[in-house]
Amino acid sequence: MDVTLLDYGAGNVKSVFNAIQSLGYKVHFVETPEDILKAERLIFPGVGAFGACVDALQRKGFMEPLRQYLKEDRPFFGICLGMQTLFEGSEESPGVPGLGLLPGLVRRFPTTSLAVPNINWSGVAPMRLEPWPLEKDQPRCYFVHSYRVPMPEGAAPWALACSEYGETFVCAVRQGRCVATQFHPEKSGTAGLKILQSWLQGSAPSGAAAEAPAAAPAMPAVPARRIIACLDVRSNDAGDLVVTKGDQYDVREKGEVRNHGKPVALAERYYQDGADEVSFLNITAFRDMVLTDQPMLEVLRLSAERIFVPLTVGGGIRSYVDAKGQSYSALEVADAYFRAGADKISIGSDAVEVARAFYAAGRKGDGSSSIELISTKYGRQAVVISVDPRRVYVPDAAAAANHAVVELKEGTPKGPKGEGFAWYCCTVKGGREDSELDVVQLAQAVEALGAGELLLNCIDRDGQGTGYELELINQVKTACTLPVIASSGAGTPEHFEEALATGADAALAAGIFHREEVESIVEATQMLVSDRRPLQLMAAVGEGSLNPYAGGRWKIKARVLTKSDIRKFNNSRGEGQLFKVDLKDQSGEMSATFFGRAVDKYHGMLKPGQVYTFTRGQVKTANKRYDTGDFVLTFEEQAQVEACEEDQSIPRIGYEFRPLCDVAALAPEALVDVKAAAWCRREGVKDEVIYSVPPPFTFVAKTSNREMTKREIGLWDPSGPAGYSTMELTLWNESALGSDFQVGQVAFLKKARVTEFNQQKSLGSPAQLDLNPDHPDRSSGTAPFFPPVSGPTRSFASTPHVDHRCHG
Repeated sequence: MDVTLLDYGAGNVKSVFNAIQSLGYKVHFVETPEDILKAERLIFPGVGAFGACVDALQRKGFMEPLRQYLKEDRPFFGICLGMQTLFEGSEESPGVPGLGLLPGLVRRFPTTSLAVPNINWSGVAPMRLEPWPLEKDQPRCYFVHSYRVPMPEGAAPWALACSEYGETFVCAVRQGRCVATQFHPEKSGTAGLKILQSWLQGSAPSGAAAEAPAAAPAMPAVPARRIIACLDVRSNDAGDLVVTKGDQYDVREKGEVRNHGKPVALAERYYQDGADEVSFLNITAFRDMVLTDQPMLEVLRLSAERIFVPLTVGGGIRSYVDAKGQSYSALEVADAYFRAGADKISIGSDAVEVARAFYAAGRKGDGSSSIELISTKYGRQAVVISVDPRRVYVPDAAAAANHAVVELKEGTPKGPKGEGFAWYCCTVKGGREDSELDVVQLAQAVEALGAGELLLNCIDRDGQGTGYELELINQVKTACTLPVIASSGAGTPEHFEEALATGADAALAAGIFHREEVESIVEATQMLVSDRRPLQLMAAVGEGSLNPYAGGRWKIKARVLTKSDIRKFNNSRGEGQLFKVDLKDQSGEMSATFFGRAVDKYHGMLKPGQVYTFTRGQVKTANKRYDTGDFVLTFEEQAQVEACEEDQSIPRIGYEFRPLCDVAALAPEALVDVKAAAWCRREGVKDEVIYSVPPPFTFVAKTSNREMTKREIGLWDPSGPAGYSTMELTLWNESALGSDFQVGQVAFLKKARVTEFNQQKSLGSPAQLDLNPDHPDRSSGTAPFFPPVSGPTRSFASTPHVDHRCHG
């Protein structure tokens, strides 16, 4: 079977061609209007502006044959703009009619709390009982768009699947044999190829089966933040193209160009390892004449045939005149890269020149800049601006009146004279020359001109492995609505998490992957993917879900379930203090961590069981070992927390109790809820409980030389073959001193951690411990299941052995 590809000049045609060929099918291109009507199966990929797409279809005479093909209900697959044109029109191009196969208008995402375009890997949740060519188990697919199809009101059997970005929207449609997706299956890895294969091999359901809604519609998985592998490509001294890496932009070591491998092979490895995107930066001498740089274009062509996630390429994308006097526009350079297989292009030094002209013209463009030309033809999402800023230290915020100044946080190097403030100077020519523009001025200019994404390469952090420049990320996210990619400085997987928690929409790295300092890219990405909805936003703020893309513009109302002690820490960024709470609202549970001065301000204020509003925090993906829910909130000095009156609509703490005999079988580090009673062993009498509680004791830890307080409490419950089981609970410091334990009390433990020592299981560090709680799950009396006891007793602290097994 042959497949026909409708090419009207969209940037992703080569990517779709490669994907279909990789599945073993022969691809023909539409050259005349008649070719559309002859097609066995027609694919219509599209990126860019709605109006420009419709205009191109009209000029080529493709519009009416396409309408006829769809009217005849023949096999059709639209991608991205190829889906949007099926509707009546779009807010992007008022008055320009679409194909009109489906009702309604395509509308822009709101920019009040979201970075736009939406560039993410998001869940695709089927809305039909038979979701062909999708599967019932929702995949994560690659989205890149500024406009979306809103969820329909009432019955809409054509709505095949939905996704989420601040709100739920339609991401796939099916009517008869016409299928279309907002996401890009050709850039969604193996999941996307599987969808294309299913469409090519199968057939659409018909009749009632085609329109039946899903029995229990799944909630779309929220967007997963991206990890991008970057490859700096240049010629070594022997003339071979190699992947290299700079140390503050110096790529030589002992006189030789650092060589981390061949570009195509390394890029393919990163794709197989799980990279969300691959980015090439062309730093060869040929970048001055890109259209004659056949080796680099060949690298891109070969990579695009093997790699089915987005490919970005940068280096030399500007207008130039070659040695023969021939002029080439930046658009022609971009055309060459897109034809070779690029999905996005990255503009560097030329963006500074464009921004200068923008301000000189009174904050407006004339349509001739590289950014305007490329975004007009290929869409805003195809243009990445690569910024190379460096710190310019100043003694205080007023010392640089014309620039946006930040106060440097703990862990960021201060200036040579101890300066604690800086502004970020945009450099050109690979960091060799400074400009007069700061990064905020550049970001706002390129956003106005049509750029779709910002890549922040902090020169001061390049090759240092000390983490990303968090102040830079935060400043740019506050100044514009474009997605921001953090770059330069990654040394550990935790650095990715820090950057994304600060507000970055993606994190890019090179050296940490080239030097294999993580086992694979999966190690860096596994902590960043979540599958469920986090806490909801308050209705007073706006409908939707709290997510990492809402920036700081959110407010939640939640009940505090648990509160930890204050803990001191000391890491690469300095010393500090923190405490954690677990929060709950109508939609679920989430952890929050308070740092620094927020600890002093709020630790005493927050009380478990009470309701508060929280705002001015950051959202990041949770670490499942320590946090509740899929996201975690972090609060620092600027946080705002206010107590509220009791709200009965917000659930109270809930328990999922496990008997002690089951706990013994759990893996170490598991978290468990337990209901038990305090006990202590009588010396010399096996398995007999008595009513006694040991006191805490204090010692000095050998490793930290800190004084520690410890308390070991025995727990008993009526489970197990013998009618009861026992287990030790260890409490530390404030927790050891804070509870007035009494013999025979019933204790509720929330999220106690299972530990193991010498093959014996015990419990420790409960997030919440309530004694004799007023709770419906509590049995009447203090210790209703204890057998009678007699004989001498001794405290737990002096008892060397406790049997933690289920008895019997």
